[in-house]
Amino acid sequence: ADTLALAYYYSGERKYAEGAARVIRTWFLDPATAMNPNMNYAQAVPGVSNGRPEGVLDGASFIGVIDAVGLIGPSGALTPGETKALEDWFARYVDWMLKSANGKAEGKASNNHGLWYDAQVARFALFARKPDIARKIALAFPAARTARQVDASGALPAELTRTRSFHYSLYALAAAYTLADSAACLGADLYHAEEKGRSLRQATDYVAAY
Repeated sequence: ADTLALAYYYSGERKYAEGAARVIRTWFLDPATAMNPNMNYAQAVPGVSNGRPEGVLDGASFIGVIDAVGLIGPSGALTPGETKALEDWFARYVDWMLKSANGKAEGKASNNHGLWYDAQVARFALFARKPDIARKIALAFPAARTARQVDASGALPAELTRTRSFHYSLYALAAAYTLADSAACLGADLYHAEEKGRSLRQATDYVAAY
């Protein structure tokens, strides 16, 4: 959907917007094919778990869907009713993320998973017209994430223990930047926010040195 939406944005050709809308309808809206707003079975491990908290991370790709909806908006490929139905889908998904066992467990993660949890919930809440949820996450971020996940040097210790530490450091920062962009919509500046001397700027400088 996001690739087709970009094709429409740059070309102006309606066929691309209609293609993006078709993908969105199939996945989220058509009763015959739509997915339920949960990740109950994500990253299941046969014989071990029918669905793990880590699977919540996979929903990050939905952020591109929200961007696509905005990009194809002028085309009218999605009707106002369909857009409202999609907002309702994400409202139910946010509710699942906040209240389900797997959602709450992922929210407690202290590495890139926790960062992507915040990034997802905030962005989805904004799209679902629940700005208070997004604002709460944004305001808590410096103390809840930056101060706890960035060390005095600017490194992300939980990512440095991974075999691909550079990749995971960038991946974690991408989540933080995604949330910072959402926070900007609410008048909050997380890019420059400091907590106990830790900041996203500091974490970015640390990685940039490599």
